[in-house]
Amino acid sequence: MHRNPYPAAAPLLLHAVPRELETDGADPDSTTRSPTTDIYVEPDGALIIETHLPQFAEPDVTVTVGGGGLVIEAELPDADAATREYVLRESAAGFEHAITLPEGFDVGRMSDSFVCGVLRVRVPLTDASAGVMETPV
Repeated sequence: MHRNPYPAAAPLLLHAVPRELETDGADPDSTTRSPTTDIYVEPDGALIIETHLPQFAEPDVTVTVGGGGLVIEAELPDADAATREYVLRESAAGFEHAITLPEGFDVGRMSDSFVCGVLRVRVPLTDASAGVMETPV
């Protein structure tokens, strides 16, 4: 039988931790957090999305495209989850990050890489958008 050695202290410990530090604010009981993400445009017009995931391995990360955007998801396997009764868990067990893509980007030619804990997604301009030029008035 597994028992909590701190049953009376657990509510006090949890109450002392600010709620915004526990989660991303969406669900106070969630172990999901938003990763650090940088989005920028390269000189050739390609959209770059870099998401910093130092605690995840490449097999833990998925990128899904559809509906005018992309979703980056990651889930850490936790073999000990069934035997642990967390009083506080600040390590992220997973996350989901949805990004709406502007028009003019070719998701069919999208590429991604995962190096040193950084997921880098490159979405090039469509061929039609690449030929558009803006001139100052």
